[in-house]
Amino acid sequence: MKFNFKLEPVLKHRQIKEDIAKKEYAEAEQKVQQSLNIINGYYDQIEELRNLNANKQKSGGNVSAYMDLNIEMIEGTKKKIEKEKQKVRELMQIAEEKKEIMIEARQEKKVIESIKTKRFEEYKKYRKKLEQKQIDEMVSQRYARLINE
Repeated sequence: MKFNFKLEPVLKHRQIKEDIAKKEYAEAEQKVQQSLNIINGYYDQIEELRNLNANKQKSGGNVSAYMDLNIEMIEGTKKKIEKEKQKVRELMQIAEEKKEIMIEARQEKKVIESIKTKRFEEYKKYRKKLEQKQIDEMVSQRYARLINE
């Protein structure tokens, strides 16, 4: 007699649900990281433009138009950073929601797993009891045969 857990389809369904939730959370986190990388790239651009301005000033001459252009580019990049930061906040909120869904799915699966563990322990006790009963019957039959002989 083999252990048969009647809620196995439910457990499989909850495992699939948890796997999907994990995947969605990982994708959301990846989007957050990509957006943060974009912001870091913008900061690098600003730093590079500032370094160019500093180098042009050191070299002297009429660099006013060049610096004005770089300053405009810096301001434009700052606006891009602010937009990207807003996007990051939204993506982080989505990622947090996905994380909550993943945690909930994991908890739902663990409930069924604990039921399965409990039922398996009950099954093992039942099997042990059944085996002991069979052994006792064999011993009784042998004893009866020995007495009858």
